[in-house]
Amino acid sequence: MNRISMAAVLALTALVACKDDPTGETGEEDCTNSVTPFPADGELQAYFRTSVEAKLQVAVADAAITLVDAAGAAVAGQSTVTDNKVVFVPAAALSPNTEYTATLAFDCGTTDWSFTTSEVGGAVTGTLAGQVFALDLASGRFVHPEGVGDLISQFLTTQVLVTVSSQDDTAHTISMLGAIAADQLVPTDPLVQDLCTETIPFPAADFTANPFFEIDATGSSTPINVAGYSVGIQDLQLSGAFAPDASYIAGARLAGGLDTYPLATIVDATCTELDTNGDANPDYPGCLEAVCDLAAVIGGCEECADNTGKHCLSLDVDNISAEEVGGTLVPRSVVDLCADVEGCPDYDRTDCVAPTAN
Repeated sequence: MNRISMAAVLALTALVACKDDPTGETGEEDCTNSVTPFPADGELQAYFRTSVEAKLQVAVADAAITLVDAAGAAVAGQSTVTDNKVVFVPAAALSPNTEYTATLAFDCGTTDWSFTTSEVGGAVTGTLAGQVFALDLASGRFVHPEGVGDLISQFLTTQVLVTVSSQDDTAHTISMLGAIAADQLVPTDPLVQDLCTETIPFPAADFTANPFFEIDATGSSTPINVAGYSVGIQDLQLSGAFAPDASYIAGARLAGGLDTYPLATIVDATCTELDTNGDANPDYPGCLEAVCDLAAVIGGCEECADNTGKHCLSLDVDNISAEEVGGTLVPRSVVDLCADVEGCPDYDRTDCVAPTAN
């Protein structure tokens, strides 16, 4: 993507972030403050650990959300207001397969909407070990940067595969392995592991609240694929809940700091370490800030967790779909890829260490 088109994307992003798409109904006919609820009114597959939100066209400092179940019993929780968003966080997980009604009190009076949670919420009865799930990042809701899902998702072309390698019922943890999916020649082809990229050995996931799991990779960088570039997510947080039969993961959430440096070439094709003559590029690394300069319209970059500079873009995506896709994942390390010359002829072996003779 050239400089102009990327600039256009980020300019559109600024417009999207500043514009609401009102779909809610208000309590007074002459009220102009519209509401966009989440989960949506009539949603039948809401996540049992969801927050309940209302985005207002105009901020109301004292707005609040309350929640009741199908029997009319109040759900304990806390309602807060940040800018034009009202968020109710239940004190405990909601019950599966249950209808709830939310009420927003704001400057237009009150407005109600209802949603129903999915089957997810009870302990997993199916087999987890060996199952492979595909995290479709583009399917998620971009909580931050807000309102840019349709624009950013076009660059998240590669799905992340995760598998449960083992389960420790005593420690209440599960071990998970991640891998990048290979490109599909045909959209209907099954998703399989790209054997020429390193796998991601996630730290043990807390599984105390079965079926909910949570991975905390604070202090490390986890690679994902953005527009064909390997980009690290620092301090990755990954969570979700398994369906009762272990056939899918619901409510998956991914958060962390996206390192923008590898994406500079998307904005500026000349932003390379070497110029066309193979000499050192004098404009590098100055051009590495190109993505952050354009991202200023959506809040800009923040200091990276590894203290290498202010070039990380905060990312928080929830409601990611993750279906079970079959197959198996094979651990692949740098050593494996360096040695697999025949299977991975295009792998960059610049930093590979030559094997020592016996």
